[in-house]
Amino acid sequence: MDLYRAAEQGIVALRALLVANPPPGISPESIASFFARYGLALRDELAQLLEAALAGPTRRTPGTRLVWSSLREWLDSLRVLDRRGISRPSAAVYSARAAHWAALGREYIATALATERIVSPPPVV
Repeated sequence: MDLYRAAEQGIVALRALLVANPPPGISPESIASFFARYGLALRDELAQLLEAALAGPTRRTPGTRLVWSSLREWLDSLRVLDRRGISRPSAAVYSARAAHWAALGREYIATALATERIVSPPPVV
């Protein structure tokens, strides 16, 4: 299911629950007005929270601000470091690349290859 659709369903359910059982001192009309005004923002925020929760733990490359939670994101971060090395080569960039490679680890690669679709499977003959 699409995260935005799941978030939308959650917001609709919350709205229905609050309209049916409003907190003391708040009218059902006020609740409906609130959700009419802020419903899309709430949906977007909830979808981002769901995405973050489902992404799993993040890792940070030591000595950098690069954060990644999948092999695909690790590769994207490596491309960032490569572009930095081309545009302004320095010892710091080379150290960051070495730290990035070291942060990957063999166990992580094995787990990622088993769980992520990095490459399309070969065609069945």
